[in-house]
Amino acid sequence: MLCRYLYRSITLIKPNDPELTNIYALARSRNADFNITGCLHLEDGVFYQWIEGPSQDLDMIMNLILADKKHSNLEILSSGPSLNRRFGGWSMAAPVSGKEALFEFLATNRISKYQRKLFLDGILTYMVKYT
Repeated sequence: MLCRYLYRSITLIKPNDPELTNIYALARSRNADFNITGCLHLEDGVFYQWIEGPSQDLDMIMNLILADKKHSNLEILSSGPSLNRRFGGWSMAAPVSGKEALFEFLATNRISKYQRKLFLDGILTYMVKYT
C-alpha cells in the first residue's frame, strides 16, 4: 500500500551548510533503494518533508528520521494512505531556493497555520510548484 508522511522539524543546519548536501545525497541513495520518493525543504531552521512509498519501507525510513539528531521537535503534520505519488520522479526533491519562500507563498495565498487542511495543502502545493 502506498502511504505518505508530511512532517516538520527544527534543525541547526543552514541552507549553505555542506551537511545539507550530504543529507540530500544520503536520502536520495537510501530512498531509491526502498522506492521512497519525496521532497525536503529547509527554511528558517525548519525542515518540511513530504515522503511517500510502500507502507513498511516508509515506516522504516520514518523511524530513521525520528532517531536522527539533526532533527528536534519533529512533528508529523499528516500521514496516511495515498492514491498516487506527488514526487514520483524524485528520490528526494528540493524546492528551488530563491524563487519564493514557503512562508511568503502561504501569506500571499492567505493560508494560515490555523486552517490546518489548507495549511498542509499549501505546503504540498509549494513543494510541487517549486520542484
